[in-house]
Amino acid sequence: MASSDGTPESSRTAPGTTTTETAARLNREQLRALSHPVRLSLLHTLSRLGHARAADLAEELDLPANSMSYHLRILARGGLIREDPTRARDKRDRVWTLTSPRMATDSSLPNPEYSKSVTAAGTAILEWATSLWLAAMTARTDHPEERPLFTSLHPAEVLLTRKQAADLSKKMYELVEEYRVDNEAAAAAHQEGAATENATDNATPFVTLQAIIPRSPHKNS
Repeated sequence: MASSDGTPESSRTAPGTTTTETAARLNREQLRALSHPVRLSLLHTLSRLGHARAADLAEELDLPANSMSYHLRILARGGLIREDPTRARDKRDRVWTLTSPRMATDSSLPNPEYSKSVTAAGTAILEWATSLWLAAMTARTDHPEERPLFTSLHPAEVLLTRKQAADLSKKMYELVEEYRVDNEAAAAAHQEGAATENATDNATPFVTLQAIIPRSPHKNS
């Protein structure tokens, strides 16, 4: 589905640790800005909406206005979001959008301090995903009469070379993007009244967590 500025929403992937070559490389300050579950939720919400005002984001995430302003300042200071004056009603109106649709850690920086920042950001992402998982499981318990949405958690151990691990990560990312693009295009066509082969009337936003973690990081692969 295209946004009001004509940019496909499928291209507005929220920041993470993708290895896509076109992704902007995250510096330490940006990684520190990412290291909080609330700011991760904020970025994913902004990715979905394309652009939004602080009041809209506060309502969307059920946060006090002063708390939202604090988190927006940190993200803006880190260069992860920016103001979009073309959408502002006047000079006092502040509309926010993502600076870059895709971001990645920089594997060319072996600096220990940078690695610590990557670790902190990754931990925050895992904590955020855990909160979503717990909320989904709680909903199943609290509302057993409702048909639960699909949830899946599939840990597995597999022997991989470094190249195979990188290839697997790339394939996982591309598969998610394929579903995203197909469903959003079908939804846009459906809204315009066009017939589509794959109806998306019941499509629901899902969060996917792609994690490939070495079991023994202190050993050389």
